[in-house]
Amino acid sequence: EFLGWMIPSQFIIAVSWQFDRLFLARVIPINQMGLYSLSSNVNSILEQTVSRAVSGPLISGFVLAKDDAVRLRRGYLLADSTIFNLGAPASLATFCLADPLVRLAFGQSWIEAAPYLGGLALAMLPALIRIPFRPLAMAVGHTRFVFLTALWSLALRIPAVAGGFVIGGIEGVIWGIGFANIGNAAIA
Repeated sequence: EFLGWMIPSQFIIAVSWQFDRLFLARVIPINQMGLYSLSSNVNSILEQTVSRAVSGPLISGFVLAKDDAVRLRRGYLLADSTIFNLGAPASLATFCLADPLVRLAFGQSWIEAAPYLGGLALAMLPALIRIPFRPLAMAVGHTRFVFLTALWSLALRIPAVAGGFVIGGIEGVIWGIGFANIGNAAIA
């Protein structure tokens, strides 16, 4: 049952995570796509680093606490608040310092990516909140919830990205990602 839910979940998560780039590649010029992709890749470093670093220990901790609802709830809330409290300053710093970060890391020729980098840093902030959900669901044996959450995430992200683009171009896509991430955080 574990793999039966986790394999399709992982596929849906991957499509959802990449949907903005898959969509934009069809509708914007290649030079803008390069700027957006760079910004998206840099922003994903924080979320992916945190997610991968904490998933194993969280699963182990949640498995140990799964028979004690109070302890499990307390552990989840502690993990959630700790991840957010550590990740939020990094996201906010990226937002505030996007211009000098791009100049320093990639040079003047990439400076047009700075607004995308800053916007995506804010848009990804709510994604930090959902990081402990997957390890919790796996630890308590409810992998179908991982699948259902991934499905809802994709269902939110597709119209948010497409609608955002129609309303405001790339900046609208970034706003759409932010709104979808708020919805995903609420679901998780």
